[in-house]
Amino acid sequence: MANEKDQEQCVNTRKLVLFVGWNVRLCFQRAKKELIMDQLEKYHVQIAALSECGMLDSGISYVGNYTFIHSGASGNNKTRKADGVAICLNKHATKIWKTSGSIWKAINSRIVTVHLKCNPINITIIALYAPVNRINDQKEEEESSDALYDDLQQV
Repeated sequence: MANEKDQEQCVNTRKLVLFVGWNVRLCFQRAKKELIMDQLEKYHVQIAALSECGMLDSGISYVGNYTFIHSGASGNNKTRKADGVAICLNKHATKIWKTSGSIWKAINSRIVTVHLKCNPINITIIALYAPVNRINDQKEEEESSDALYDDLQQV
């Protein structure tokens, strides 16, 4: 049986948690991230999965009251593509994430996961940016799409 302290360090899944998905269309500049975080605070969003971030590499940054965990294209690739994903956690969700061991994984430039210790079950959040519909059955796009879904199956 979990004690009271353990209960405080978990997301109580019996309460409402506001979780959103948002295609932000590039947010590699700090000013754009701040605008996004302002909107998340305005609507009291606790956890947000963002797509089309256009950020390079993977990592963690802090903007306002949110923790921004992202995965994007390799830093060696200097062109900013419209892929890239992020998971944003508010203060409370960040505290729980840190208590849970700060577990996150950048699978590729289109998939990132975050693990939260919750009550009664643990939660893994997956942010995903799927490829657009194939145009003229281009081989490269088809292979990229297949690879993404193969990676997703492994998660």
